Amino acid sequence: MKNIMSAVMRAALTCFAVSVLVSAQAAADDKSPLVLLSTGGPTDTITRDVVAKAFTKATGIEVIIRPQSDSLISTVVAQKDNPQYDLILTGYDSYVYLLQNGALDKVNYDEIPNTANLYPLARATHGIGTSFTGVTLVYNTEKVQTPPTSWGDLWNPAYKGHVIIPAVPTTYGLDLLIMAARTFGGSEQNIDVGFRKLKELAPNVDAIYESSSNAAQMFQLGSAWIAPWFAGRVPPTRDAGVPVAAAKLKEGQVAYITMLCPLKGKYSKKVALFMNMYLSTEAMVAFAKGIGEGPARTDVVLDPALAATVPYGPDQVAALIQPDWDTIVRHRNEWAQRFQREIVPLVGKK
Repeated sequence: MKNIMSAVMRAALTCFAVSVLVSAQAAADDKSPLVLLSTGGPTDTITRDVVAKAFTKATGIEVIIRPQSDSLISTVVAQKDNPQYDLILTGYDSYVYLLQNGALDKVNYDEIPNTANLYPLARATHGIGTSFTGVTLVYNTEKVQTPPTSWGDLWNPAYKGHVIIPAVPTTYGLDLLIMAARTFGGSEQNIDVGFRKLKELAPNVDAIYESSSNAAQMFQLGSAWIAPWFAGRVPPTRDAGVPVAAAKLKEGQVAYITMLCPLKGKYSKKVALFMNMYLSTEAMVAFAKGIGEGPARTDVVLDPALAATVPYGPDQVAALIQPDWDTIVRHRNEWAQRFQREIVPLVGKK
């Protein structure tokens, strides 16, 4: 029986190796560069060093990484019938927006072996989740002596003049709006509560940030003491010498799911192979070490010290808050206009 099982395992491994080689060969048949619209910053560095180099080595195909901005999401939709990129790496809210607007291609999971052990939260019809982290309150540990334990702590008057908030409709801005509503009795369907609380918060706000790079700079300059922000940016910011930490909040952290999605008409064997490499164990570990993102695969093992810094394991992944993005995306433009009209003029006012 043992010999039979060994033979079965050898056969299975042989089949898997053959399938990878066939996929690599199929990808190599198309030598045109693979163009990825990515999120910028340290994510692009890891993508280039860990994933793109391995892909190019296996196929001989160049990977071109373009940085992303919120305005480019609308451009991708406008160009959906003639996309300028093969893939986009983006947050789940933008994934929903692109999906609703017909800008994405369907994924064939059978051609991406590393999807076999994805968490359910990472599974989607027109893309794959590559990692998880949370949007929470990030704070300067030297200026904020008592760590925040609730989203409601952002309204503490002790932080007046040193709060920064993300703009709506950026991902983090929408997360703040939703959690302002939820924490004080509202919801995605009752967003007026969120706007009322942001109006109360606005006089304490020093600045509104548009991107993670803006937020990092404000923390580095010392003007920002606390902000709703992507927990994954804490490690590189701390490595740059800024004493920041991600708060553990009783309401929970909002899930930030990094999605890798083929654009309309662009899914292919080449794209499938790149997506598979993006889910490699090496990539999962690199993203956990470099930007505090937990692996999207259930079978990736992290050492205990690293695992303690990211969403890791079924219980922690299940605890992440996944808002009603279908509702949010439908109202995103309306809420953005309302934010500009009702909140921005009040920032820093007595």
